[in-house]
Amino acid sequence: WRGTLPDLGVALEMDFPDDELPSFALLTDPVQARAILERGMREHSPYRDIEIKACRPKVVRYKAGSRSTILYNFDYDESKRDPAWPNMVAVKTYYAHKGLHAWNSMRALWDSDLRDSDDVTIAEPLAFMPEMNVLIQGPVREDYSINDILIRALQSTDDTAMEQLRVDLRATARGLAAFHRSGVMYGEEVTWKEQIEEVRDIVGRVANAVPGIGEAPEPMLGRLEQLAEAHPAQP
Repeated sequence: WRGTLPDLGVALEMDFPDDELPSFALLTDPVQARAILERGMREHSPYRDIEIKACRPKVVRYKAGSRSTILYNFDYDESKRDPAWPNMVAVKTYYAHKGLHAWNSMRALWDSDLRDSDDVTIAEPLAFMPEMNVLIQGPVREDYSINDILIRALQSTDDTAMEQLRVDLRATARGLAAFHRSGVMYGEEVTWKEQIEEVRDIVGRVANAVPGIGEAPEPMLGRLEQLAEAHPAQP
């Protein structure tokens, strides 16, 4: 497929993913992925004797050159299966050192009181394979996402959907509060001011290609800064 945007002088075409995520091709092949995950979980996870008969990968997120997330459903030989073995895992592969940072963060959270929280469920870190930059984690089951209920509420004329949205937003807020009060400290502190500066930096780079866009977000960013100053961050 090819396409052009004449007014911008831009040509677009399909391209294959780059090789900055070298493990991605292996992890999306069911045969090779089965062997990789079995080895990784035997060497690094609590499931030292796991025997995976087959796996079915499903790519749920792919950001070229940065990271990917793949869900796997496992099949076992029922005559050998340990009931504790997981039916599903999520596997993430990253560029550079992001995988190790993610693993250390997840381990710190899992070792905290957040592990047994009634307000939020976090994924269990199962294994990290540094030679492939691959992280294996347990699943977090879901019936729907907050985005799903938000869309339904906005599209519905029924007050029930909006009330359900309020219930789910309150639950989400409790989960976020539990997360931020967990006491876990890892990596660098990220502040609101730094986030705003990063947005402005991105806008500046986009403005090099699209003149005039640089001023467009400023009223919104300015208003957000005013709100942040009027309402200091809570613990």
